Amino acid sequence: MVTYKKISEVAEVSASTVSKALSGSGEIAPATAEKIRKIACELGYYKDKRELKRNYSGSFAPHIAIICPEIISVFYSSLAESLIDKITVSGGRATVLITRFGKGEAESIADSVAHDPDFDGIISLTNLMNYSTLNLPLVFMADVHLDDADMIYCDISKGISSLVDYLLSSGHTRIGFIGEMHTVYKEEIFRGCMLSRGFKVMDELIVRSYKRFFNVGREAYGVYREREVLPDAVICAYDEIAFGFMSEAERNGIKIPEDISVVGINNTPFAEVSSPPLTSLYSWREEMAHKAYDIIVSRILGSTMPYQKLSYESSVVIRESVQERKI
Repeated sequence: MVTYKKISEVAEVSASTVSKALSGSGEIAPATAEKIRKIACELGYYKDKRELKRNYSGSFAPHIAIICPEIISVFYSSLAESLIDKITVSGGRATVLITRFGKGEAESIADSVAHDPDFDGIISLTNLMNYSTLNLPLVFMADVHLDDADMIYCDISKGISSLVDYLLSSGHTRIGFIGEMHTVYKEEIFRGCMLSRGFKVMDELIVRSYKRFFNVGREAYGVYREREVLPDAVICAYDEIAFGFMSEAERNGIKIPEDISVVGINNTPFAEVSSPPLTSLYSWREEMAHKAYDIIVSRILGSTMPYQKLSYESSVVIRESVQERKI
């Protein structure tokens, strides 16, 4: 058991100073308090506190922090909801913490969670640069390419590759891509897929917006009109962009899919009821959420199994927003 005395010896401060720092007292200088909390974490103080909590309660009801970039998007909100459902149905508690894509915000939140004995583990939907210092069970639900962490993700590279192949096989060659500043990596994957198949990437058919969601798609149609060029198919970085593009295109007399085929990514619940129903990529949200919970619980209970690297391959859900072109 890690005591205040042990922490005070390592930190070279008094036990009372340690007590005040770990209780959040404002009497201790922030730099000193942070140093003490870091030492306490490294010595296993918070881990001991969590063990005591579980032993005292007599039942296993893990409290899981879900670190999420945002919940305004359908993708992240539905993924968080799938996690919450699995955690609560299994008798645990879930707290969703939002980073708003802030630089350093995810790391700050993760650090606060690691220093709070009420939390038993973290499921992060975004990368954490300080993951190795947290000393708390952690599962990433993101493609972060780490050797020393559990990771579950949907392989977006293979998914976009499948979309490109589907559109090319349907006779489309003037394929555009519509995205925004948080989806540049998807645009780069698209470019690579086209080039690897021997097709020139037409820069005038690429739109990268500073807006979000439906407004990205609406703006993209206007950009194409200004450039006096229209693709015969577009891949949208996520479904909400596709909905905005289809709405603006049809408002201007362009028929989907007769004039332009449109596909999205993430297969949100609205894809099957949009007009026309949207072809999109299946993203395995519920399956990944259930697996992430199983892994985090095993880690909380002390599992030393090898780190899990689980990749789910997206499949194209074909609906009515794509029309075959004559080759």
